[in-house]
Amino acid sequence: MKNIFAKLFWPVILLILTFTLGFVISFFEYQRIDQANRQDLIQFTDAVRASLDIDLINSFAGDITDLQNPNYLKFRQYLVHLSDTYPHAKYLYLMKLVNNQVKFIIDSQSSHITTKPDLALPGEAYPEAKNTLLELFSKKSIITVGPESDTWGSFVSGLSSVTDQDGRIIAVVGIDIDTSMWNQQIYRQLYSIIAFFVVIYISELLLFNQIIRYRLHQSTLSYLATVLDYSSDAIISYDLNGVIKSWNHGANSIFGYTEAEALGKNVIELIYPADRKTEFDLIISTAKLGQVKVQKETIRHDKSGKQHHLLISWSPLYQNGQVIGISTIAKDVTAESQARQILLNRNTELEKLNSLMVNRELAMIELKKKVKQLSSRP
Repeated sequence: MKNIFAKLFWPVILLILTFTLGFVISFFEYQRIDQANRQDLIQFTDAVRASLDIDLINSFAGDITDLQNPNYLKFRQYLVHLSDTYPHAKYLYLMKLVNNQVKFIIDSQSSHITTKPDLALPGEAYPEAKNTLLELFSKKSIITVGPESDTWGSFVSGLSSVTDQDGRIIAVVGIDIDTSMWNQQIYRQLYSIIAFFVVIYISELLLFNQIIRYRLHQSTLSYLATVLDYSSDAIISYDLNGVIKSWNHGANSIFGYTEAEALGKNVIELIYPADRKTEFDLIISTAKLGQVKVQKETIRHDKSGKQHHLLISWSPLYQNGQVIGISTIAKDVTAESQARQILLNRNTELEKLNSLMVNRELAMIELKKKVKQLSSRP
């Protein structure tokens, strides 16, 4: 299991790097878009400032009586028209500084806002004024601030000093963009980048899942191959002509032939006693019918000619739906007859392994080669 997770180290690192890269790029792109949008807001605020009629502003009383002034109402409607031309603008207003207190000269709300207007009255104080706003009454500048919250909500605002013909600052003009709408504009522009990294990340997660399953499957195959290869029972596979295709350590121990000596030889000539060779035809005919034969006691001989009493089982090997060979498991029951029950229990366990081989399309030698190939892959 440790080997599996060791092999998954780089896929995990790739996932972390992808997430980190996506986050970093999205963060800096957010900052870039935010700054670009703030620059647009500054330009619009400056354009509004330049379009204001200074003499008309100076003519306002700066109190509640302005609401009876037709020129005041017309000017407010002009501000509404200006705010309608900027995407997602909510409020456009003018403020002045009276006795170190910020007060509204005029307040307007975009006609695109469907909620009931919640406007400040002429001369109404704005006690929530921050230093950035106060500085605009003493130093001519155009800035953006926010997101900042006040009585009316949370906004990103464009603010600009308004000067008369003599260069004196007489007011500050401001335009408020609802913070949620401001962020929505940015996220719309970020959508393609975020979507790209989400797709990449999900694809890597799916690939990561496949790698985990592949590694676990590979580990299982490797384990099963080891169990089969080093089983104390002889596990042999051969084609329909009896040519041996696989030979494990158990077969080596029982019959005395090494794998190199056995592969390619005919199983009949190698281990069948002369009086038992007809059994081969029976095994072949049974296997061709797709039948699995278990626990048949018979006799085979080893390299020295010594006969062994074996408990064998066999099953057909398939390829493309056709029987191409036989898989045989043989237990040596000569030495310890009293251990027969133990051997039978062991046979039951091995039959579970044998059932895995019933539907295998390749001979055991091919399975062994594939396992070694899979094991050698990075």
